[in-house]
Amino acid sequence: MYQTQAPTEHWWFRLTTPKLALNPTFAQKEASRRSQVASLTISSITVFSFFPFFQALIQGNSVFAITMVITILVNIFALYLNSQDQLRLAGLITLFFLLSGLTLTVLKTPGGLSFQSWRSLDLLAEDLVVVVAFLPAISVFGVACINILLILLVSYFGPHSSDFAHLLASSPYLLFYPPISLNAYISMLTFIWVQSYARAVKELDQSEALVAAQKSRQATLEEINQLNQQLNEGISVLQGTLGAAANGDFMARAELLQENRLWHLARSLNLLLSRLASIRQQQHNAQITEHTIQAFAELIERSPQENVTVPLTGTSLDRVFLALSRRSGITIHAQIPKQTPFPPRSPINKPVTP
Repeated sequence: MYQTQAPTEHWWFRLTTPKLALNPTFAQKEASRRSQVASLTISSITVFSFFPFFQALIQGNSVFAITMVITILVNIFALYLNSQDQLRLAGLITLFFLLSGLTLTVLKTPGGLSFQSWRSLDLLAEDLVVVVAFLPAISVFGVACINILLILLVSYFGPHSSDFAHLLASSPYLLFYPPISLNAYISMLTFIWVQSYARAVKELDQSEALVAAQKSRQATLEEINQLNQQLNEGISVLQGTLGAAANGDFMARAELLQENRLWHLARSLNLLLSRLASIRQQQHNAQITEHTIQAFAELIERSPQENVTVPLTGTSLDRVFLALSRRSGITIHAQIPKQTPFPPRSPINKPVTP
């Protein structure tokens, strides 16, 4: 698992490269790797810039020493841009000062441009390797063209010695072939290597996306299976509860866990059955009361006035019987009826055969 910064990451990269996001994609990891390469490239150029700086101090060339100090400061600024995720801008600034520094070094050669100092322009080919750390691979061809243009401009319009002027006039092909072919060869080779690497990175990125899609699909299938299991379980419980209620058992309840998707439906069904059971009990009590009143009236009409036996109803009607016996002098004998919690089923409550 990738964290914001890997525990083994060097402190220099923590200062000069952007922070890596949590759980980065392969493309983000590759961008972070390129930032680290750019940081090492700029740092190397900065370190090697101190050598000509010290040489300028020893030779007393203050102009060139100031130029190298500016180059070092610009490289430090480029490191800051790289840490702020401005890779291309940092690369363009580094490339510009690298080209200009080398060109000024050749032009400031004492006595004018000679064949030996002119061969220093071969170092411009280093830019082709440096540029791919910051810019796309195709940019090496543009930098190669700039290098060749600088070689031609410096050779024809820069200050040069008499020997170099004679060589330029007599054998320009032998003079320009080595640096031009070197830039062309290195640019082609660098482009092929970097492009091949970029293709491999793209394939790896696609593979990672495919693996992530498969994992997501597997997670979705597991979620669907879990949902199907919940629905099957919930439907089975609801079917059983509805069957019991259809057979007259309003005390049946649908017992489902709250995590089940049908829990709200089961809760509503349980509430409905509870209310139906309450209404049924009220109807049962009303039927008992009506039956007892009718039986009591018949007993009074047929029985002697002194002695009447009535069944207890368990309702407020029992108080009426007692009050009536005290007022009228009739002796009422209580008879406990058989416990019948519900009246006989009406045709609508007949058992349902599956």
